[in-house]
Amino acid sequence: MPLLQSLKSYIYDLVTRSRVIWYLLPIFYPIIGFLFYINLKNEDYITDESGTTMRVTKWNGKIYPAFGKKRLSTTKDINIRKNDVIISGYPKTGSHWSFEIVQMLIHKKAILSKYGKGLEGMLDAMPDFLLDSLPSPRVMNSHFLYNDLPRGVKEKKIKIVVTIRNPKDTVVSFYHHTKNLHKVYAYDGTFENYFKMFVKGELDYGDYFEYYLNWNKATKTRKDNAIFFLEFESLKENPVATIIELADFLGVAITKEFAEEVANVSSFKNMQKKRSSLMFRKGVVGDWKNTLTEEQNTVVDRLWREKMTGFKLTYSQCQLST
Repeated sequence: MPLLQSLKSYIYDLVTRSRVIWYLLPIFYPIIGFLFYINLKNEDYITDESGTTMRVTKWNGKIYPAFGKKRLSTTKDINIRKNDVIISGYPKTGSHWSFEIVQMLIHKKAILSKYGKGLEGMLDAMPDFLLDSLPSPRVMNSHFLYNDLPRGVKEKKIKIVVTIRNPKDTVVSFYHHTKNLHKVYAYDGTFENYFKMFVKGELDYGDYFEYYLNWNKATKTRKDNAIFFLEFESLKENPVATIIELADFLGVAITKEFAEEVANVSSFKNMQKKRSSLMFRKGVVGDWKNTLTEEQNTVVDRLWREKMTGFKLTYSQCQLST
């Protein structure tokens, strides 16, 4: 058995170091997708107020998208390298956009990634052999809370970029995301009932407000990792200045001209052309005004004021009331 295990490890290392999987991925991608959807039959469900169900995975007392218990049970042991960068944040707060910007900065090339954050470093869902086959430096992305990230993130003092967005725009975008990925979530509910689940913290990855309070606490109590809050609104309003600030956090020296090039290449219009429309809907600030009722708007305002006392960002910075 030890000999067999050594042989398996040798072959695994050989395959991942050669990165042959990325050359073969166009061939195997349909098969990977088929196996993923087959696995969905074994997942869990949550129910909104009307009785409409949503497919998820329940693991360790938390709710996740239907990635499967097998995957979620192994994420703590994911191999982390010293020069990795982690991006995390509540869903639909700009993680796809941030991933492209960060990978351009650390690779010093203003070019969009070939496959996007889903395949190129999504800790929550991608199998280890894909993650281990990525060349360094890697941009690993997740929606996990600080304490749920792989052990190596703390041990190797990896820098973490946390994306954040106005909760009103977040819930609207999250709803459309959930509805559009029908093969994953199988959810046909209304926004009214989805909103109720959001404010109660009953969706995948939990309560928005508790999520960011958890990250806020990590910035104050955890000294192992440098943490940078990347605001969706700042990227929209002042992309070049925000990119320069982000590059400084990452320890990457860039010129203003390069920052401008990164901002242009990673524009919503350019990304929407290259990526699936299921992931890129509008990418604007303030779209919540077209969806939230007066009452729903008031509910979010109240929750922010009640829960987010002492949070790193002020109420006005998240542009809730404008």
